[in-house]
Amino acid sequence: ASYTGSTSDNWGYTATNDSDGNLFGGGIVFGSGYPHTIGAFATTYQGGEEDIGISKFSADGSSLIYSTFLGGNDSELPHSMICTSGGELIIMGTTGSADFPVTAGTYDNSYNGGPYTLVDGYINFFDGADIFVAKLSADGGSMLACSYVGGTGLDGMNMASGFSTFYNYGDFARGEVMIDDADNVYVASCTNSSNFPTTPGVFQPTISGDQEGVVFKLNDNLSTLIWSSFIGGNQEDGAYSIKLNSANEPVVAGGTASNDFPTTPGTWHSTYVGGVADGWIAHLEADGSSIIASTYVGTNQYDQAFFVEIDDADDIYFTGQTKGAYTVTPGVYSETGGKQFITKINPALTIPIYSTIFGSGASAINISPSAFLVDECENVYVSGWGGSNINSFPTSSITNLPITSDAYQSNTDGADFYFFVLERDAQRQLYGSFFGQTGGFADHVDGGTSRFDPNGTIYQSICSCRRNGDPSRPILGTGGAWSTANRSNSCNLLAIKIAFNLAGVG
Repeated sequence: ASYTGSTSDNWGYTATNDSDGNLFGGGIVFGSGYPHTIGAFATTYQGGEEDIGISKFSADGSSLIYSTFLGGNDSELPHSMICTSGGELIIMGTTGSADFPVTAGTYDNSYNGGPYTLVDGYINFFDGADIFVAKLSADGGSMLACSYVGGTGLDGMNMASGFSTFYNYGDFARGEVMIDDADNVYVASCTNSSNFPTTPGVFQPTISGDQEGVVFKLNDNLSTLIWSSFIGGNQEDGAYSIKLNSANEPVVAGGTASNDFPTTPGTWHSTYVGGVADGWIAHLEADGSSIIASTYVGTNQYDQAFFVEIDDADDIYFTGQTKGAYTVTPGVYSETGGKQFITKINPALTIPIYSTIFGSGASAINISPSAFLVDECENVYVSGWGGSNINSFPTSSITNLPITSDAYQSNTDGADFYFFVLERDAQRQLYGSFFGQTGGFADHVDGGTSRFDPNGTIYQSICSCRRNGDPSRPILGTGGAWSTANRSNSCNLLAIKIAFNLAGVG
């Protein structure tokens, strides 16, 4: 575990890994005090209220391989990152900067603008926001490609006016970036731009409601929008997670308040189940031309699906939140009254192979998910955080979540991270642990995705804070780490890497 060591306020958003076990942490920084390395892409603060800060830590956390600013003269947020086999870092996020460092020859190097938007009560986007996709060189020294993607509305933000899909703190920065074996880039996100760029022949070329999900594919150098489609109905929709099956067919997960979301006949729930929002899962053709299968997910209360994964047999797994009586199939491990669900379903989305819930049994949802994995043995991993002291958002205390005897941390102040591992076929809980500081401000993320590697090691970005520069706050950095201290008077991105050592168990 290592802080960035920023002396400026620095919030944690997203993390990923490379094939060597190095960790990339991405967040936002409110000043020039973010540590940067010689030869990095941008070694000076770029302006506006905040920039993105990207740091690559060595596999043992002892050194900073590179660290760079990324931004323009307005606000930007990193939502999701992934590393190519060659070590290049792909970053997807939102920017309000007309001078964001886009590159010549990419799909769109002119800012599209949008309405003024205040995010999280703190962050101003004075001229709207576009999605950006950026590709940093393996040494962090150059921008290989960077493109805007957007229309003249608000792009990339899950900021639905009715707040049906904006339930947890940080939900405004949902969305995910993935790559295929040829390093083509796939993105799931949101927009309310009626002129968001779509391509001919896709399954939904026009917007249907106020906020719509979007799914698109760019080529490896970001010069061509290969295909792009809306996905949604007549109300508020968001696309949060995307993975590829063995045929490079995208499977996407999200949330919707639309009773006409484009589901397909014969699927698990082809009609709206109820409540303020349902989750949804959609299995798409590889070229974006049609929806192979699509289903609602949920109960007659609030539900959303935040992450999706696919195993070697192309079966589909997803996790999310529920306020209702979610389906629990016979013979599985479950926790009575749990408000977090895990479901495994066939590729046609017709019949759950298993479905279960976990949680403390409290009336409120416990955690906001931030990472998800199905390992080679089909064990299922969830990372998330809870606690109600972040701007009064409704996640409850995590105090009574179940832990195992080998937990890394068995105690909690109720506002920490929680890691949960479910055995193959949902037969038992393999692991449960807390992770966080004791007392004070909640350990959380301000949005964005983190990742497990295929062996079940978590690469997690955390926003770790102290109030008013309180020097008595416990230090979570491990000995020998790049920075064992939060050097700001408020928050630092805390990068953590934990091996659960459960691949092969089950």
